[in-house]
Amino acid sequence: MGNWRLPLEMCEAIIDAIPSSSDNATVEEQRTLCVCALTCQAWRGRAQRVLLEHPQLNSRRAVLLFVASIRRTKYQLASLVRTLALEGLQLKSIYSLLVESFPGLSALHLYGTALEVHSKILRTRFPFFAALSTLTLQHVRFNTPRALLNLVWACPNISVLKLLYPNTKGMSVSPASAALLVSTCAHLRVCRKLVSLRLELTVTAGVEILSLPGGVFGSALTELFLQYTPIPLSTLSWFSSDAPVAVNLSTFLGDTFSSLHTLKVQSGPTIEPERTFLALSTLAKGLVSRESIKTVVLEFDHIKHAHLDVGAPWFRRRRTAGHTEKARVSPYVESLRTLFPCLQILRVELVCMLERRTAGAWVDYVVSELNTKTNPPFLEVVDCKGNRLYPSNV
Repeated sequence: MGNWRLPLEMCEAIIDAIPSSSDNATVEEQRTLCVCALTCQAWRGRAQRVLLEHPQLNSRRAVLLFVASIRRTKYQLASLVRTLALEGLQLKSIYSLLVESFPGLSALHLYGTALEVHSKILRTRFPFFAALSTLTLQHVRFNTPRALLNLVWACPNISVLKLLYPNTKGMSVSPASAALLVSTCAHLRVCRKLVSLRLELTVTAGVEILSLPGGVFGSALTELFLQYTPIPLSTLSWFSSDAPVAVNLSTFLGDTFSSLHTLKVQSGPTIEPERTFLALSTLAKGLVSRESIKTVVLEFDHIKHAHLDVGAPWFRRRRTAGHTEKARVSPYVESLRTLFPCLQILRVELVCMLERRTAGAWVDYVVSELNTKTNPPFLEVVDCKGNRLYPSNV
């Protein structure tokens, strides 16, 4: 059997197909890219580029080796980094990383990190944060409000902030401290580009965030997302008028976000009007002007709710009803029109990938539940990539 060799272009295409982003990659896939980089000189450049676009570091040793490799190449590799994920690291473990400059770094994901009092060192304008536009804090522990804000305010160009189940237990803010934080934000001229804020909270994680005045995140916010996870209480009791979320939302929203035009909430196990409307109603009560809201988005994770069998007879009957009862406008939609008089778009986002054979069934289910007829708000259904599924003729 004679010698044969794959074209280099085909090898590079295979390397490019290995997931490397923090959303999709596993530790095994990161190791695969490392092995590819060490295979031969021809593979090294492409494998190294793919690996360094989205590195994931989960130990102090990994951080030190990463920084050493950046310095050894005279910072040529630093320009390749686009997103960076740090998991389970203390702030003192990444000091060596903060003093480096990554001109292409646009997104930082911190998971399981603890930001303690000494995080005031973040008040120094490190070059590491200069280009960041997206900051994701997941299961991060804060013991003071300033520990959180020091990190957010350290990013001068931040436009998207995601607080996912933060550990804020015991964190409290007095009215005097709240006013001081808002004035400090204005004095430092920070968060001027922050337009999107995502809050994923539970009754045991992160509710205290809402005790902060919204002014600590600037005044340019246009999109607010709130996900509620009703553990151990029910969703309805969590959003009741005397619940912590309802009490704090008016403080958080206040009259700060005059540019806010989009509200996003996560739907329940199905498209449940009572559950979702109560969450939107609670949000609306905290707004000074409801007329500014033009778009309401329901994020629906249909894969998590697989008990909705799209092949079941009752589901098929719903699909038929969605086509034969188009004259009936959903009572839920009528309530939304009352709640937000200038509402133009009601969008449902199916957050997971759809199989072609079931996509139509899910779209018909949503349309049957949220029929808006021909008047605003106009119903839209999109997939996780923003591709429009309904109406298909637009």
